[in-house]
Amino acid sequence: MKAFLFLLLLVGSMTIVSHADVTAHKRPLIPLRPVHPIEPERPIERPIVRPYVDTAFVDNRVINNNYESCDKYKEMIDELNAYIDQLEKEIAELKEKEYVHLRKELKEKNEKELKAFDKRKSSIKTKNSITITDKPAQ
Repeated sequence: MKAFLFLLLLVGSMTIVSHADVTAHKRPLIPLRPVHPIEPERPIERPIVRPYVDTAFVDNRVINNNYESCDKYKEMIDELNAYIDQLEKEIAELKEKEYVHLRKELKEKNEKELKAFDKRKSSIKTKNSITITDKPAQ
């Protein structure tokens, strides 16, 4: 069966190669006509290209400083800085409240563990001690 398939493959490839029309020319056989652009009778007037702004991606929250004087702009910046400071203080207070609550929980948990350890320690009746001396053991 393998020999039959091999023979079929060999005969098929020989027929394809024998009927193939292969040429090794550097240039195509049919010369291409050169394409020349058409020259206009009068110069082309092209419109002025204006920059395109996609309004979907424009951030409307950008602060613009086109004010009559810089004093208004400075006042606006000071107001925003005061608002930012207020928010930072509020965040710090909330963190402190959360830390106090967390400290309480950890303290209670630690006390429970210490009580359980003390109960276990007091229930042991054996004496565990090591005597350290310079004399040899007898």
